[in-house]
Amino acid sequence: MKSSIHPQDYRLVVFSDEAKARILGVRPETLAPSTAMREQTVTEMAASIRDIAQADISIAISGYAGPEGGDDGTAAGTVCLAWNIQGETQTRTVLFSGDCQDVVEKAVHFSLAELVTALSDGHNG
Repeated sequence: MKSSIHPQDYRLVVFSDEAKARILGVRPETLAPSTAMREQTVTEMAASIRDIAQADISIAISGYAGPEGGDDGTAAGTVCLAWNIQGETQTRTVLFSGDCQDVVEKAVHFSLAELVTALSDGHNG
């Protein structure tokens, strides 16, 4: 009998660039100071998370929830998201409004809603 992995079985919360590199294997050049918050970062994160979990689907989120933005001038509330579905990755960068907690909650809700849309549209293999 094939075992089943449930979405709640794997959750990773990785904040620092050092942890993104060490735990998720994000390449150092991807995490260079001027490029750490970009779609390539979440693309690599999502691929690694999917591999670690041995899952068909993963979601990665990275950004500046606030109250401050990035040193490069990226606004607070800017979030990059990636959805890796059976090895194919889609990314998006979104600017959310609100305080830090609002941005985090909106990013999570958005990521799940977009996943449901992708799966409903037939991107589920």
